[in-house]
Amino acid sequence: MNLTSVVATLAFSLFASGTVLGQQRVQVKAEKNSSLISTLSNVTAFTNKQTKAARASFFVVNQGSGSAKLPESDEAASRVLVVVSEDGEHAVSSLYSVGPFYNPVVVTTSQTSENYVFIKHGPANGRKTNKVVFTAEKVIYQ
Repeated sequence: MNLTSVVATLAFSLFASGTVLGQQRVQVKAEKNSSLISTLSNVTAFTNKQTKAARASFFVVNQGSGSAKLPESDEAASRVLVVVSEDGEHAVSSLYSVGPFYNPVVVTTSQTSENYVFIKHGPANGRKTNKVVFTAEKVIYQ
């Protein structure tokens, strides 16, 4: 058997077994967790913030029509879900919910030494800006 045949046989074996260079076969499966499905289907924005000591992911989640409780309006409020963890391979993550907010936008800074983001929220003619500080252990709304 020449080298080309060996390589071809090895490649076919790897692909046929479903494993390629240590990776498992890619699968698509339907998820059944209705709470997870509902939350993810209502995510309207997402951003990450990485610092030297921690990592945070921010998900803006729509709370549904009328949740803003504005007079004569069916406007929706949103919550910001924050997942924080240490930076590392086996880091433990924690989930926090901040809000409700009307029309929130999460604004990050480019500085990796800064462990905070800003949330701008409210009606167009009266927006407020608040800081959300995070560490691997906690989230603080200021």
